Amino acid sequence: MSTIIYLHGFGSTGVSPKSQALLEAFPGDTVLAPTMSVTPSEIIDQITAVVRAATSFPVIFVGTSLGGFWANYFAQTCGGIAVIVNPATRPAESLAAKIGKDIRNYQTGEQISITQADIEQYAACRDALMREYNGATIYAFFAKNDEVLDYNVAISDLKFFKTCVVTEDGGHRFDENWGQVIDLLRTIV
Repeated sequence: MSTIIYLHGFGSTGVSPKSQALLEAFPGDTVLAPTMSVTPSEIIDQITAVVRAATSFPVIFVGTSLGGFWANYFAQTCGGIAVIVNPATRPAESLAAKIGKDIRNYQTGEQISITQADIEQYAACRDALMREYNGATIYAFFAKNDEVLDYNVAISDLKFFKTCVVTEDGGHRFDENWGQVIDLLRTIV
């Protein structure tokens, strides 16, 4: 029995078709899908508390986009395994353009604010992640046709993985390929 923690992308929530698919695919395991803040310090506090409360092992972090960044971060800093899908690897850079913009959560419509302090925290988290990075704990999926993040940049940033799957299609959301993620997880849990 494992604990699977699904970490969603920017502007989303833990309630999604991906988290629902994980719940359905792994009924005997603990599957958690918290809705995260966009503030790094709040995310760290929230997910660290979730990890500390885990009673089933191993802990497997599954994350998409910005959630992929966090899945990698927590696998490195808390110990565990990460399955990352089209992960953001430079969140401070990609989110800097959103400072002061009117941004809404895609699912709830709730207002999201990004501050310069958030950007600085994301940069510090990335630095900490890269100091601790151990690709032997990372299973990665990338879509060549990701319309948000360049998969070549992510592969270059992270350099090595336990496994790395690059698909021709799937787009940033990786929806039609989500079954591949579930199939991989079945080999781990």
